[in-house]
Amino acid sequence: MSLATTLAQYLQQNHINYQLHPHPQTQSAIQTAIAARVPLAQLAKAVLLESPQHTYLMAVLPALARVHIELLEALMETPFHLVPERRLQSYFHDCLPGAIPALGAAYTIQLIYDDMLLQQPTIYIEAGDHESLVCITNDQFQQLMKGQMHDHICQQSSSLVMISHNFL
Repeated sequence: MSLATTLAQYLQQNHINYQLHPHPQTQSAIQTAIAARVPLAQLAKAVLLESPQHTYLMAVLPALARVHIELLEALMETPFHLVPERRLQSYFHDCLPGAIPALGAAYTIQLIYDDMLLQQPTIYIEAGDHESLVCITNDQFQQLMKGQMHDHICQQSSSLVMISHNFL
């Protein structure tokens, strides 16, 4: 269980008291939520997108949802595509592939988050490995997101909602 150095420094600089929540090793956000026994709606996942101008945007949304690319493109007034996972390591050098923390500012990446996260009492964020999550309160999440863009940017999958209710 380890916390990415960049993330640890960012949380310390912002005076965030967090809990490290260990879980069995996983390879996806859904597996992580189930293994960690946390609601899918409370697990914030990061999706890195790139514009044709080679600017990056981190979309942060609940694990139970997918990015609504067309809506996001309309909001940002530019097209986006997913950044291939093989290219992520250069930006998140202290994280394992697929375990990117949903705090773009820690890595100087522009961020937009989904408003559904504001409804959750607790938020869980990847810690940079596949065996632990950072647990923060909603107030702490809002403190970290202050000044960041937010809107309804995701599509919720009805099958994931059923998984969320059946397993947790």
